[in-house]
Amino acid sequence: MLRGTRSLPFFLKFCSNPRIVACGAFAVKGEVVGDDGIAKKENVLRDEGHGKARIAELVRRKRALIVLDDTWTESAAELFVTLPEGAREHLLGSLSPVDAAGMMRCADAAIANSVIKTVLEACAYLPLAVGMVAATVTETGGWEAVVAALGRAKGGAVERALAVSLGACACADSAWYLELAIFPEDVWVPESTLATFFYGKGKRDDGAACEFEELHAWLARLDERRLLQRQSSPIPAVRLHDLQLAYLRQQAALAGHEWLASLHERLLQGYSASINAEEPGRSTGIEEWWLVPDDGYFFEWAARHLAEARGASGIAEAQELLSNFQWLDAKLRATRDAAGLLAELGRTLVGGAPGPPDCAELVRGMALSAHVLGEEPAQLPFQLCGRLPPAAAAATDALSALERGTMLMPFGKAGGAGRLGLVPRSGLLAPVSGPLQQTLAAHSDWVRCVARSEDGDWLISGGNDCTVKVWGLADGTLRENLLGHTGTVRGVTFLGERRAASVSEDAQLILWELHASSRPGSAALILRWTVPPSSESGDAGYQAITAVGSDTLAVTRGCEVLLVRFPSGTVEAKVVATLDAHAAPVSTVAGAPAAGVLATASQAGEVKVWGVAQRCLLHVLPGCSAEEVRSVALSADARMVVAGGDDTVGRLWLIPVPPTKGVAAPGRAGT
Repeated sequence: MLRGTRSLPFFLKFCSNPRIVACGAFAVKGEVVGDDGIAKKENVLRDEGHGKARIAELVRRKRALIVLDDTWTESAAELFVTLPEGAREHLLGSLSPVDAAGMMRCADAAIANSVIKTVLEACAYLPLAVGMVAATVTETGGWEAVVAALGRAKGGAVERALAVSLGACACADSAWYLELAIFPEDVWVPESTLATFFYGKGKRDDGAACEFEELHAWLARLDERRLLQRQSSPIPAVRLHDLQLAYLRQQAALAGHEWLASLHERLLQGYSASINAEEPGRSTGIEEWWLVPDDGYFFEWAARHLAEARGASGIAEAQELLSNFQWLDAKLRATRDAAGLLAELGRTLVGGAPGPPDCAELVRGMALSAHVLGEEPAQLPFQLCGRLPPAAAAATDALSALERGTMLMPFGKAGGAGRLGLVPRSGLLAPVSGPLQQTLAAHSDWVRCVARSEDGDWLISGGNDCTVKVWGLADGTLRENLLGHTGTVRGVTFLGERRAASVSEDAQLILWELHASSRPGSAALILRWTVPPSSESGDAGYQAITAVGSDTLAVTRGCEVLLVRFPSGTVEAKVVATLDAHAAPVSTVAGAPAAGVLATASQAGEVKVWGVAQRCLLHVLPGCSAEEVRSVALSADARMVVAGGDDTVGRLWLIPVPPTKGVAAPGRAGT
């Protein structure tokens, strides 16, 4: 047990395909104990990148144990490669012969050593396979029968163990187990969902009534045989190991697509029946599915089961479902996963077959609202009515829902007489037709700097929370949360295609490698560089940074600008030149790498343009005030400069073709 108020331990368990949004929302939200020992409620995680960032923040400056259990792929572990410095990794492989033998003797203390050796070799010392085999020895008829069954089985260690275990089950148990193939992997399926599934339309296919008690007994038998996992909190639920689910899907495929589709349909019909509990004879269309009681599963996975059950017509119905305001509202309130809903809308309404009219505007409106809806799902009608054109808002039923008084923004005491509400019409928020593309929200304090990659696919940001964040602009998701600075991050930039750099008030420049896979957690810190204070100004605090070449950065330090080279394929930095850029401290810089030009601005209001290769001053731009310039930008061809500052004036300069020679710049050559 780790002791101390800053050493509170916690345990996180992720499967082979970590759904860090779903797992993290439970493991992090409401389960975090702060430094004062008081449990704290946290915001629901928006996406994998946000989940990874939240975990890293939780363990920062604490001693903690993180267990990655049941991790079968390297990509799953990549979510954790940028944990804070000092984190140590301990890899655990298969069971040791001693531990594996002990596991088998727990099932049978008198087992012979020769049998242990044969069984362990057949199970490849995998705890999952060993556990399933050891749990079936009584039903199988002894160890000799187990060894014989393993010899007859085909496939890998887990497949052979599953064949032996299912062969020892009653026929009904194994048949029902096979039907679990319709559920998604790495998902806790509530036992209430299984009850809905196995009740179907009231009777199973074999005509026997499936009582809830029978379901519990069946799940207990499977749990004893290690054929699934059960949990009792936060809600009773079960989950299959990904290898078990893969085996079931292989076996189910042999039964044919129509049989599998009928199982998906039976689940949907079970949910439909829950709406008409008092009118069992009345049919229910998908337009009423928002009335299904939330069981922790249906609202997240209904569209998937529709497509699997009904093919092309099911996909069309899923599009209709996701265009229905009442469904969107109920789904958001149930899942609190705005990012997941937005991704599903993109796949179903935009990325797939042609969707209903106005679906593109709906997806756009949801994208603009995602940062709000992730925190407050009840804001959906107000967000859609405020952003969509009146016709599109009316098509989603959001406006009529407000007008009917079903979605009011309350004032005064709840339940009080004469309660008031606001009913927005349209045009109150940034519209879908406007210039706003996305709102990216993850920093916990002021954002100080941003930069976009040359291909426009990525954005990097830094701020007062000492973090550097990398975003995917295609979907607005947080891809990386980079930890390493101890002061406010003042400057960020991309360096070439796969590297980024950041500078901070802690006098540190950090070079990051961003892998092409773009999977969250794949970035790595490859260089930390510290420059001593300037001998003249004594200032070592960085203010800004920009790329001026494929491997060269311009970094400000007091009144100077350092040109620093980071050769590709190495982990070293070399100062190639120091420009005495301004008489006052340099406040911001901008580069045009293709043109070899650098723009600098100072706290005294000066803006200058430099030739990088010649280390020369090309222009001192006229018309500036004496107040600090806060931002400067260069066009790619260096023919245009834009600057703005404390005088609240934005200035634009058109520059002639940069001369090949300029005024020699005061400064020093690098070493």
